[in-house]
Amino acid sequence: MKNKTFLAFLLFLLQAYTCTAQTGTLRGKITDAETGEELIGTSVLISGTLLGASADLDGNYSITNIPAGKVQLKCSFISYETQLIDDLAIKPGEVVILNIKLKPVSVGLSEVVVSARAVRNTESALLVMQQKSAGVIEGISSQEIMKAGDSDAAGAVKRIAGVSVEGGKYVYVRGLGDRYSKTTLNGAEIPSLDPERNTVQMDIFPTDAIENMMVYKSFMPNLNTFTGGLVDITTKDFPEKLTVNFSASLGFNSQASFNNHFLTYKGGKYDAFGFDDGTRNFPVQPKDIPLYPSDRDQLDMTTMKFNKTMDTETKNSFLNQKYSFFVGNQTHLLGKQLGFNVGLVYKNDNLYFDNGQRGIYKLADAGANQLNEEQNFAETVGRQNTLLSALANLSFKINSNNKISYLFLYNHSGIKTATYDEGERASDEIGMIIQSRELGFIERAIMANQLKGSHFFEKAGGLKIDWIVSYTFSAQKEPDLRFFTNSYFPDNTPGNQYELSPSKYKVPSRYRRTMDELNWDNKLNLELPFVFLGAKSKFRFGGAYDYKLRNFNEGKIDYKSQVQYFNGSVSDYLADENIGQNYPDYDPVTKSNYGLYIQNATDLRNSYYGNQKVIAGYAMVDMPVAERLRVVAGLRYEGNSMETESKKEGIDKGLLNDHDFLPAINLTYHITGNMNLRFAYTRTLSRPTFREIAPFASFSPVAPTIVGNPDLKRTLIDNFDFKWEYFMRHGEVLSFSAFYKNFTDPIEMVDNPIAVNPEISYQNVDQAKVYGVELDMSKKLDFVNILKDFSVDANFSYIRSEVAIDSVELESIHAVDPEAASTRPLFGQASYIVNAMLSYDNKKAGFTSNLVFNVIGPRISLVTKGGTPEVYQNPFPKLDFNASKTLGEHFSVGLKIKNILNPENSQTYTFKGTEYPYYNFTIGRLYELKISYRL
Repeated sequence: MKNKTFLAFLLFLLQAYTCTAQTGTLRGKITDAETGEELIGTSVLISGTLLGASADLDGNYSITNIPAGKVQLKCSFISYETQLIDDLAIKPGEVVILNIKLKPVSVGLSEVVVSARAVRNTESALLVMQQKSAGVIEGISSQEIMKAGDSDAAGAVKRIAGVSVEGGKYVYVRGLGDRYSKTTLNGAEIPSLDPERNTVQMDIFPTDAIENMMVYKSFMPNLNTFTGGLVDITTKDFPEKLTVNFSASLGFNSQASFNNHFLTYKGGKYDAFGFDDGTRNFPVQPKDIPLYPSDRDQLDMTTMKFNKTMDTETKNSFLNQKYSFFVGNQTHLLGKQLGFNVGLVYKNDNLYFDNGQRGIYKLADAGANQLNEEQNFAETVGRQNTLLSALANLSFKINSNNKISYLFLYNHSGIKTATYDEGERASDEIGMIIQSRELGFIERAIMANQLKGSHFFEKAGGLKIDWIVSYTFSAQKEPDLRFFTNSYFPDNTPGNQYELSPSKYKVPSRYRRTMDELNWDNKLNLELPFVFLGAKSKFRFGGAYDYKLRNFNEGKIDYKSQVQYFNGSVSDYLADENIGQNYPDYDPVTKSNYGLYIQNATDLRNSYYGNQKVIAGYAMVDMPVAERLRVVAGLRYEGNSMETESKKEGIDKGLLNDHDFLPAINLTYHITGNMNLRFAYTRTLSRPTFREIAPFASFSPVAPTIVGNPDLKRTLIDNFDFKWEYFMRHGEVLSFSAFYKNFTDPIEMVDNPIAVNPEISYQNVDQAKVYGVELDMSKKLDFVNILKDFSVDANFSYIRSEVAIDSVELESIHAVDPEAASTRPLFGQASYIVNAMLSYDNKKAGFTSNLVFNVIGPRISLVTKGGTPEVYQNPFPKLDFNASKTLGEHFSVGLKIKNILNPENSQTYTFKGTEYPYYNFTIGRLYELKISYRL
């Protein structure tokens, strides 16, 4: 009996498998062919059967258990032309993807018959979004990112017209600094990882996890307020069918790889994964260090506990490495559709140069014909960058009209840097050579949790509701940033030794800082359709609540000694036998010649708490006011409460409270079906950062001291945008844009003219303006037969800016240079941006390649004091080559050659036609080989 039952069970499984193996699945998305909108509730039916489905609130449909073979599909929706798709091949056990675009009904036409063709989400899809959008937007898809060969979001986003990246991390849109740009993740705010910046560092997002990036250039009331642009990073959603991707790559940098002189230092055992193992932790809190000269025994013991590595060393470096793995699919949970996508990324790369040059120059007086050289150092740098990233995306479809999604994203990066400088600082003493070492390690982490939902209520007039609750935590930690500076004279006679001179430069020191910030972002959006002048229109309204909390701590320890000279060995200088009373020449009676000891140099007032609450609400309409004229207009309200509080009692708080109404109107005139004319007027704002309104100074070992200004006001900006765009055919676009921005109370960087040393602060100045033009083109070259597989993408931006110089600063400038102008370009503002890409794509051969070029015009990188000219970052033309070839059905190989020109990365002063170096170096060429597997 048992055998018969078991046999029957096996026969049942075999029958079920046979039935499943003989059927297939059909999935896809249904949209309006003219507007690109999802058509919720569209009926999809396999002719001659009862198999069918309705499109959900995203326009997606799924039909399972379709008998294998060729079938006819019927797609119908009220007021749209019914579409019959013949000869649709269903393969056993496979998922067929078919996206359908329905046209609004035409008189005398009831059905359209087409042949089956699978359409996939590519760069063409983004052009459709751009064409149908309510405002001025541009984007880059995962396909384009793959073609350009960029490894992180910072490298990819700069391919968009008018976008540049400062320092490899910070996005500038239309040349405006990071304070005027916003970055969101799936529409939700994400906190900055840098206490001095107002935006997130884009290099922590690996491109493997990105579906696309959209840059909004004209503000709309339903968006977070911005001025330059808003960059929204959309992470990969679950695929329509099982997808497995694995890739591995090795890269050779001509300066950094297999270099047995690679500069580094002894760190922790987990440095290669971006984590410190505790090696860099301070053994005691700075506040617990005994004060000199009391309790010398305890002071000596405490000093000896500290890590003694404060000098660089060299090692043999390896190749750059990157590995990524992603898997996604759709399945069922509790009888409902569940999609998932999970992935891991690991990246490790090195940077090295020994040709760096650091100079400092000043204008001494009004009659000078040249700048005085105050410093000229040669610099060597070794840097190891590590990134770990994990992504999990789940989407649960309760029914066709209700969906809930959850996203978890964790990125962790570690940067280990060793720097050695040597040269003359004539401002201290002519002929004296200074040696300086800097050992750093920065951990950056961001963890995002996002829960969002989408709902459609047909009985409520087609009301759509979407919401998101995003909880993001970010952290940056520098556990032990170490500095050791000494000097010597090249013509030393025997007996003269290396020297530490606190009166001329900073004593050896250790510095640590931590910054934790959470961001709780909540958004609710509602959309209700209505008919105006016989055409479809929308009324949108909603609100948002954003809460930020920051905790910033810093600590500093200085090394002191009554002994001025040493033998030049840093390790000998830090040895236990040279510490305090252990020093050989220490006299216990007179207590003279006391050796090395540490002291707490922390200023508690520079550690602070910060919190910010922003409550927003908006209402807007999207409707036609004429046959070809579309209007999107509305109003956004934002109420802001911002506060910083020093951890030292008695220090005034930094406060900022404001309430603003921000109008926006976007007009689109459809010249033809594929040509638009756009105009927009919007009012936006920009608020200072926590650090900028904190009324205290922050220590920076390598940069000028930064002093907060609690009297800062937020900046209001009036924006005017004009754009003409022509979508020539599928995947092709030609556009021209012009814009003008007028700033009231702009916040500008100022070097305090009355301070002896560089001291950076921020001031509201009267006015500023930015204006420019952009040209963007994507064109296939198949009008020439021999070039049928080639295409070209290019964009060019020309931008001018002008800001009034603070009156106190201008007075000090005119004291040295009476002819100096009263205005200058905005900080970080590039005068031009050029991107170009020539692509070759032979689908039959499975071979693609492209040549990518990018250059950004000169821009201010350092504001100086008096009449000394500002330091400018010079153009850095970058040329990259990428190629890939499929090997069979699942494998492909790729080759990248990056930074082919290997130009000098230079920052310079320019005075009377002569350039003076501030900071110069090269980063080397990169050759990378990649192998990928895709199921």
